[in-house]
Amino acid sequence: MLSYQRIGDPLRPRGYLAGAIAEYSSWIDYAQTLKRGEPGNPRWARALAFGYQRLGDSLLIQHKTADAITILSRYLTEMTALAAADSQHAVYLEGLAFAHQRLGDALLENGNAEEALNHYTTYREVAARLSKIDASNLRWQELSNFSYQRIGDVMMRQMKYAEASRAFETYLQLSTDALGRDPINKSLMYDVANANEKVGDAMIENGDLGGALEKYRAEQELAQRLDAGGLSNATWRKALATSSHRMGFVFRRLGDTAAALRSFRACASIRSTSNAWTPRSVWPIDVTAECRRQIIELESAVPASP
Repeated sequence: MLSYQRIGDPLRPRGYLAGAIAEYSSWIDYAQTLKRGEPGNPRWARALAFGYQRLGDSLLIQHKTADAITILSRYLTEMTALAAADSQHAVYLEGLAFAHQRLGDALLENGNAEEALNHYTTYREVAARLSKIDASNLRWQELSNFSYQRIGDVMMRQMKYAEASRAFETYLQLSTDALGRDPINKSLMYDVANANEKVGDAMIENGDLGGALEKYRAEQELAQRLDAGGLSNATWRKALATSSHRMGFVFRRLGDTAAALRSFRACASIRSTSNAWTPRSVWPIDVTAECRRQIIELESAVPASP
């Protein structure tokens, strides 16, 4: 199973999804065989659960949401049983939090916002339990912080923009506080960049275009710091492209075509990929293609010089 994982994990971020899915499917088949042989062995149940997680994530990247819901529901079933058998086992609790989070992601993409919210609420409760076990654990603290981002996304889908704003502002405050304690941590830097993006998105819906522009500039500044020396992380690269995309979107709403074009061109010049998948920034799916489309639209609307 570790062999299947070690082959599948590098394939997925490089966009070789068919190969990754084949490896994860073999992992799951093998784990199921082991579990059938020893039904009470938690090691095999845990291995099966994390195989479902990897496969579910890969299906989400492909936007096969119905299949992802099926697989991630199995992930949740396995983790629920493990956590029920040992309620203080940190690995099981973490897996349970991720299972609710990931199933919520699939449900939200599928349009089931209320069901997604139920899972995100449970996810936040489990993450809080983890934080009580070890308040110094950065991974668990981030997991708790992300719950506000997920809940804010549900509020955006439900057009409850004031509530979305409050959730995203909490996400931004918690992420900023964490970065203040460890200012060179790039993972935390990305969290703050993403939180600024989310707050900006809510501000647009609340009619505050100027405020949104400032948040996107803050996102861009952090993404540029991550870019220092050249980006090797596809998710960070997408954040940099997205900040320019969002700024172009605001400038277009403000009627400043020249500034919008500059932003969209800056976005299009950044090599990004739709396989740079993160549930924390799902729109647009392919930011480079979207910026190129915006450029074509704007250039066709600009009168030719005499």
